[in-house]
Amino acid sequence: QLTVVCHSLGAITWLHYVTQTTEKLAERVLLVAPPYVIPEVPPTDAPPGVGAFFPPALDADAVKRAATETHFIASDSDDYATFEQTKAYSDRVECPLHLLPGAGHISPYWGYGEWTWVRDWCLRTAEMPPVPRPKDAA
Repeated sequence: QLTVVCHSLGAITWLHYVTQTTEKLAERVLLVAPPYVIPEVPPTDAPPGVGAFFPPALDADAVKRAATETHFIASDSDDYATFEQTKAYSDRVECPLHLLPGAGHISPYWGYGEWTWVRDWCLRTAEMPPVPRPKDAA
């Protein structure tokens, strides 16, 4: 019962990877804060060549084959994708999208280091929707 968690470009990598196989890869997948990049105009802080990674493969059948359950989590204040852009991804691959208000890129910079809800979801002791990390958590 493998669980896969992908953040940012990792989520885009997963969307590409699932089109390369016909096998089930995981039971559950969590795609957190996937970025939205216009290939011709990548962000100035993006790694070299990142534009070639976009647009991601958005194959709903491949996503469904690869995992029994796939969820997107996004913020409404992410510097790398609007909530609406992430919704476009989730709609195209027919997976639920969950909002974390004001969570930025859902990374340590935005206060998301240790996030116990993700750990608990991976261990199957937490359910959707995601519970935001407490602002005062260390």
